[in-house]
Amino acid sequence: MKTKKDAKEFQLSRRNFLVGASALLAAGTLSGCGSQAAAAVDTKESWLPEKWDYEADLLAVGAGGGGLASGITARDVGLDVIVLEQLGYTGGSSAICGGGIGLCGSPVQKSSGIEDTPEKYLADVLANSAGPMSNEANIKAHINSITDMYDWLTQLGIVFPESGLLDSQGNNTIREHHVEGGAGHAMEVIYDAAVEKGVEILLNTQAQELIQNPKTKAVVGVKAEQDGQTIYLKARRGVLLSTGSFAANLEMLEQYRYGLGASKVICSPGNTGLGHKMAMSLGAVLLKAGFNVGVSVGAAKGESGVDLVGMYVQGAVLINKEGRRFVDEALGINGVGPSLSAQPGGSVFQVYDQKMADRFWENPANMYCVSKHIDKGFAVKCDTIEDAASAIGCTVDALKETLDTYNTDINTVGYDTVFGRKFTNATAGELVTFDTPPYYVAETVQAMAGMGAGLWENDQCQILNQQGEPIPNLYAAGEIVQYAMLGVNTDLWINKTHCGWGWCGAMNHGRLVAKHLVDVEPWDAV
Repeated sequence: MKTKKDAKEFQLSRRNFLVGASALLAAGTLSGCGSQAAAAVDTKESWLPEKWDYEADLLAVGAGGGGLASGITARDVGLDVIVLEQLGYTGGSSAICGGGIGLCGSPVQKSSGIEDTPEKYLADVLANSAGPMSNEANIKAHINSITDMYDWLTQLGIVFPESGLLDSQGNNTIREHHVEGGAGHAMEVIYDAAVEKGVEILLNTQAQELIQNPKTKAVVGVKAEQDGQTIYLKARRGVLLSTGSFAANLEMLEQYRYGLGASKVICSPGNTGLGHKMAMSLGAVLLKAGFNVGVSVGAAKGESGVDLVGMYVQGAVLINKEGRRFVDEALGINGVGPSLSAQPGGSVFQVYDQKMADRFWENPANMYCVSKHIDKGFAVKCDTIEDAASAIGCTVDALKETLDTYNTDINTVGYDTVFGRKFTNATAGELVTFDTPPYYVAETVQAMAGMGAGLWENDQCQILNQQGEPIPNLYAAGEIVQYAMLGVNTDLWINKTHCGWGWCGAMNHGRLVAKHLVDVEPWDAV
């Protein structure tokens, strides 16, 4: 068995963070038994492996925001922890997400004159997620436990600039915080902190099966594959599944969410549904799998989740290839998806003018940073409305009529009378006109950056079985469960989302699990 390397050697691998599995093929050898010496087990229990290759108080499957945050917190409260990652690098979807973190009452808000409280945040989320299948207890647990998230993240070295505090879907108060350097940089900082605190990270290690006591039903470990060999990892207190969605698994997309298999996939390649399958084999329940949730902010030329273009969330209009608007843009990230995919050619264009470009020319959020969109070729600058029409491929008359109608509505009645848009997103943000050239045009396609389907869990992050009972010692954090607590819109047949919820929720739930395990008696205690 390989030996555990020290933190210095882990630190050296930072420069290769998210470079790719090929560049880090040898990274799987960085962790081994070390302090988790192989332990013999009672061979009379035939369901147990002959030996454990690793053991820890907590096993976290998936080294994204949820897994690494749980590892850091576990070490802070005195627990041993091992994080398994099937890829050759850490970060997962957290490292390529839009980078928004929903916080309330932060110093950044206060310095900007924004008064916010957990009570206000809770009211917004409950209103935004109202509808069938909304899990109010879980929503309350999340919001009531994020009061120290700002301090926790800044103490790790993450910076929140005031320019990153933005309006976002579902929030009546400006509370979506974006980090300096983007989510990828922040996940580097979190990775470094995990290594420094002694979190053992096993790369190129794919979990295959949860090991469950057939009598107590408690999950006691994980069977995994590492370097072509089967290994067994013992979890003395609990197993956390933080494996993301199944947005990269086209077979599961077609099985559970008909029609999305043709969507562009821009999520982490590790989002294969691994955690869902393992938990469901023990009786876990997959919620909301039948509701469409294509995330419609993928740049047509983009390749991953860092290639998000969301200017329509901040007020831009969506124009199809015929030069016409087709939806209330305030429906948000997944609300416009069904209408977008039905447009001619399967793509549309986000259109705005120089006034908006000036506001967002530089922004810590990739999806709202105009200069980055221009540099990457996701958006084009058009000196005249004729040039904008040419970039879209529509007639000048059609585009001019569309923008004139929209501008007239905003200037006269204060809202869009054609599709009923009253805000930039959901119920917040003041609408603006588009009458100051040059214009900017960004082609957008429906893309799978994530999804709302997830496992059923309670307010202690415990995964529940079909009877609504916790599967002992099995927990979840992140996209595998995070959006499943919100409601559904049965008219549009979509899951509801809430901006700033996903990445923050993954880290927060990971921390909650680690804190909870302090009071869990090790199953092998004598």
